[in-house]
Amino acid sequence: MNKGLTADWRRKLQELARGNEEYAKFHKRIVNTKKMVLGVRVPDLRKTAKSLAGEMKTAADVQEFLTDINDQILEEVLSAGFVINYAKLNADDKIKLTRNYLTKVDSWAEVDLFSEHHKKADLDKYWDCAMASLQDKNEFVVRFGIMVCLANFLTAEKLASVFAALRQLKSDKYYVKMAMAWLYAEAAVKFYEVTMAEIKRAEIDEWTRRKAWQKMLESRRISDSHKAEIRAARKRND
Repeated sequence: MNKGLTADWRRKLQELARGNEEYAKFHKRIVNTKKMVLGVRVPDLRKTAKSLAGEMKTAADVQEFLTDINDQILEEVLSAGFVINYAKLNADDKIKLTRNYLTKVDSWAEVDLFSEHHKKADLDKYWDCAMASLQDKNEFVVRFGIMVCLANFLTAEKLASVFAALRQLKSDKYYVKMAMAWLYAEAAVKFYEVTMAEIKRAEIDEWTRRKAWQKMLESRRISDSHKAEIRAARKRND
């Protein structure tokens, strides 16, 4: 990969961050990362990453970029994730690069902004990737597995399998449990009765159940009648 290209990209990030000091402070607090935050806004990161990805012809080019980034700067790690997404590579290569990328993350933003919908032809491979991620010890790798399920597998064909996998997930990590609650709230939009029955199961811990109900009540895509049922269920649970 052209080293000058990376140097130009870094200079561009510094330009885009200029004058955004207050945003950088705010974003660091919201993201809750230990990394340095420059203050580059996400649309600008995506734009520069898309340009970079267009210059990378092989998985080896992307891997070299992943190796070269400063993994103590949030925007550099996020950019690497976006480059993986935009690069014209096959699913096997992208999944290998994803595993490398996930070793560098320490926040929900680096997971959630990276997670995306995948091509139908690649879904079997990403299902396997998600299930493997759920078994990981790292909080944010597990969150990634949940987010892949949320983005791709809340379907009539896969919903039961997603729920079965999450029942086996025993974690007290905040960002794991928040992702689970979010997934249940999203599932309830299209599969309300099945999802409500699922989160009442004994395998679902009380904190996650209540947080899922809260997110359902905050959703504009769940009907008022269903929200009344959720409030009643929550009250019976007190």
